[in-house]
Amino acid sequence: MDLIDLLTADHQNLKGAVGADGFVAMVEEHLTVERALLYPEVERVLAPGDDQLGRLHQLDHALERAASAHDDHTDELLQAHIAGQDGLFSKIRESVPAETLRTLGEQVPLVVAEAPTHAHPHLPDHGPFREIATEVAATVDQIEDHFRASGSSER
Repeated sequence: MDLIDLLTADHQNLKGAVGADGFVAMVEEHLTVERALLYPEVERVLAPGDDQLGRLHQLDHALERAASAHDDHTDELLQAHIAGQDGLFSKIRESVPAETLRTLGEQVPLVVAEAPTHAHPHLPDHGPFREIATEVAATVDQIEDHFRASGSSER
């Protein structure tokens, strides 16, 4: 499966998991994959001055905030996230070689393994600090998750 196939399947999984335990972590994994693998390709494909990617980033941050707050608008924001990417996926398929999309798809498990498990809507979306900030957030989340798990098992 290539990157677009995996993201499309993940969109379906997210739709079925809204409000479930672990949903925030699923959203974070998904958005981390998009920021690391999809959005750089989107930047290459969009015309100069097209702010579609900026709008997607804003929507992604709103989805992160809503999911972490268990907001009633989470499902609506997820639907908007998916709709905002539907047109992009066909544009990406037309512009990015199939082999590149397959290679990006192979990288998904590596990105997911290093993704944060808690919402971080204020992390940078691009630039030199995006990757570092994501790694730090993921490490802090893993430590927090470890202490929550060990604290809850002692009760």
